[in-house]
Amino acid sequence: MLTTSGEISLGKDEVREFFELGWIIRRALFSLDEVARMRACFDELERIAGGLTETAMDHLLCQAHFKRPHDGVVFGWHQDIQHRDKGNGTWTDVNGRGSFVQTLIVLDEMTPNSGPLKFMPGSSKWGRVDFEDEACAELREGEAVTILAQPGDTLFFGPYTAHASFENKSDRYRRVLINGYASPGANRREYPGDGAGRRLEAPRSSVASR
Repeated sequence: MLTTSGEISLGKDEVREFFELGWIIRRALFSLDEVARMRACFDELERIAGGLTETAMDHLLCQAHFKRPHDGVVFGWHQDIQHRDKGNGTWTDVNGRGSFVQTLIVLDEMTPNSGPLKFMPGSSKWGRVDFEDEACAELREGEAVTILAQPGDTLFFGPYTAHASFENKSDRYRRVLINGYASPGANRREYPGDGAGRRLEAPRSSVASR
């Protein structure tokens, strides 16, 4: 079991920044030894996947994201609420502030050329946005913030925070491990996967429960 090398509870300033800006970064939350163990798991997962002829797994909120060198993988501008709220009562914002936090553990250095994550400041307050509409006035790409990070750094962001990442043009992998947590009562969908939807006891300063 992985244990974080740093203090995991969030301070008041971090919680405020999470809701005002839309994300925070906890530097070196995991040690290099812990990152090495996660990388080894990614290598084994990639080896197994290489022998599959069709999709065999569908993990939600515990996802291994790969960006191989020059593989052309792009995640355009989006909000994660589109993956949580599928209509017909599948999602309720029980705390009025998103009721969800996504965590992203950096396993390889995130550089300007490796397809780093980009965030739109303040987008956590926009509400749901239709990114299929090219005339979307809220999306101001010139204001986007490029996230540069080292292995072990961990990002936290909410379901309305607009983000994107583009092609890995470097000669190195850019891998991240993603997990997501909802406030109790927010989710009404049944997700596949062992342990999906488990109720966790979080510290009082948890972003999702505030």
